[in-house]
Amino acid sequence: MSSVNRAYLRNLAQLYADGRPGSTAAFVVSSDATANAVSWDTLINSCLLELFDLFVAARGHEYYETDADLTIVSGTSQYSLPSDFYQLLSLRLYWSDTDIEEMHQMGVRERTRYERQPNNFDRGTPKAFRLRGTQAASARTVEILPIPTKAVTANVRYIPVFSPLTDDVTTFDVVNGGDDLVALKAAIKYRTIAEKPLGNLSTLYAECFERIRGMADQRAANFAEQIQQVFPERRRGFGVGGTGAGYGIFDDSFDDSFN
Repeated sequence: MSSVNRAYLRNLAQLYADGRPGSTAAFVVSSDATANAVSWDTLINSCLLELFDLFVAARGHEYYETDADLTIVSGTSQYSLPSDFYQLLSLRLYWSDTDIEEMHQMGVRERTRYERQPNNFDRGTPKAFRLRGTQAASARTVEILPIPTKAVTANVRYIPVFSPLTDDVTTFDVVNGGDDLVALKAAIKYRTIAEKPLGNLSTLYAECFERIRGMADQRAANFAEQIQQVFPERRRGFGVGGTGAGYGIFDDSFDDSFN
């Protein structure tokens, strides 16, 4: 199956676990909407998160990616990222609809180098960003240096955090067979909590996991992985290298005689 809802996953997990649905007095209830309640739905969502991370880790063509815009203003270096931000894929500056600049990431020890740049934040001038951790609830920020002196729109392409299923109607794309992976893992967790033998559940889960992991990065099946020609940003006169072959991304002079 592809898209499934929480009720189906819960029923399938209970089938694997031999944990039949019960009343509110059951060892693990099917659903419980009260605050901080733990139920089969909790197990299902925790296992869906693991499947989500499996696809994220496989990369492929970034199946869960989404976009958000940041308004860069003069005199401000740090900007809040979307509240559902998980992993950054790219950050681009839109000077116009046809003039787009890809930014690169700097390490924490490179901050001084960028802070010391002349106060000239413009298209093609040396600039970079770095992510900052969560300083407060839902406060994820990106730092841009040198401090911008011009207004520009930045587009952030990122992978959002997993969004748990909060009802029995909303569906989740488990691709092809991920529903078994989720249900088997939930069944294993249930029987572990209940201190019951796992039987063949671990073997079934391992087989399913290997199959899903093997196909997770093959969503764009018609395009085999290959080395592609790229054109890194020129960092002219920025102490990262020369401006000849290699476009300044190498620390030493670059020998392109093999081209």
